[in-house]
Amino acid sequence: MRRLLQSVRLQPHGSTIDVTCVTDARALLELVRQGAYAQASAVMAELHEGSQVDFYAYLGKQVQAPALAAQWHAHAPDSIDAALLLAFAELGEGWRLRGETYFHEIPEARRRAFPLKFQAAQRLFKALAERADAPPLAFYGLLHCDVVCDIEREARSERFAQVMALAPYHAPSVYMLAKASMEKWDGSDEEMWAYLRWISDNAPRGRDAHAAIAAHVVEWTYPWMDECDAPLEIVGVVRTANVPGLADLVRKALLDWLDVQPAGLERALAACTSSRERRHRAEFALALYLVGAWDEARVVMKAQGGKVPVEPWCYLAYRGSSMLSEMLGGTLRCAGLAHDRICRDLGLDPREVCA
Repeated sequence: MRRLLQSVRLQPHGSTIDVTCVTDARALLELVRQGAYAQASAVMAELHEGSQVDFYAYLGKQVQAPALAAQWHAHAPDSIDAALLLAFAELGEGWRLRGETYFHEIPEARRRAFPLKFQAAQRLFKALAERADAPPLAFYGLLHCDVVCDIEREARSERFAQVMALAPYHAPSVYMLAKASMEKWDGSDEEMWAYLRWISDNAPRGRDAHAAIAAHVVEWTYPWMDECDAPLEIVGVVRTANVPGLADLVRKALLDWLDVQPAGLERALAACTSSRERRHRAEFALALYLVGAWDEARVVMKAQGGKVPVEPWCYLAYRGSSMLSEMLGGTLRCAGLAHDRICRDLGLDPREVCA
C-alpha cells in the first residue's frame, strides 16, 4: 500500500529527523531537579554556540523551567549558569504568553502581559552583562529582548559591539541581529541583505555565523509559504533570484560555514552528523534551492539522504485539513512531500536520494 501511495505522490519517499535540542534541554532540567548543579554547569559549558539559540528556546518552553531555575538560583545566587537559566526561563514564559503569531493578532490581555516577562528577563540578562565575567549569552539575551519588545533599542549597537569584543562573531548574537534587520522586526530588506553580506565578508571561515545567512534567507520566504494554497504547491516555484548576487552569497556562506573549497564540498557535507550540523545543512538545502543555486542544492539534498527536519519543510507543501491528510501523516508527511517535490524540481529522483 505504501508503494502505491508513493506512486501517486500521496505518501513521500523522504522522511523526517529530529534535529532539535528538546531532549538535551529536558535532560539539563532533570539534572537541576536532582540538585546535580555541577553536572548541569558542565552541560551548559560544553554546548556548541551554534546550538545555543535552539537549546535555550526549547528549555524556555518547558513549563517546569522557571521553578527549577529558581531552585538552582536560590541554592547558588552567584552562579552565572543558574542566573542564565533563570533569565532564559523568563524569556520562555514571555514567548508562551506572546505566542508565535504577529503582534497585531495577539489578544489584548496577552499583549499587555507578555512584555512584563521580557522585561523581567532583560533585568536578569543586564545584571549578568554588568559582571566582570559576563557570559556572551547575556548580550544575546539583551538583544533578544530588544528585538521582540523594542526594549532599549538605542543600546543595540553598543551591546553587539560588547559581545563582539568578548566573543567575536558569537553565533547567537549574530543570528539575533540578523533577525533584527528583517522587515517584520522593523528592519528592511535592504538592511537585511547589507547585514548578511557583512557577515559573509567578515566572519571567519568555519564559524556558525555563516549559517545565519541560510537561516534568514529561508525565513525571508515564510510569507510566501503562508500563501501556499494549492495541493503540493511548493514556495520554491516563486524564487528569490530577483535579489542581485543572492545565489552567490548563499553559495559562499555554505563553503565558509564548512571551511572547504568546492572540491571538498561533498565530503564535508557527508561528515555532518551532529544535530546542529544536520539542522544547518537542511537550512542550506532550502536556501540554495530558493535562490536558484541548484548545482549546490543538488549536492546538499543528496547528502541529506532523504531525511529532513519537520520545520520548516512541513510548511512547503499543502497540508490541507482532510481526514485523509491526517491519516497519511499530517505534518510529517508534508515535510517528506516537500523534500520529494524539491528533488524533482532539481532533476533528482527522490527514490534514489532516499535509497
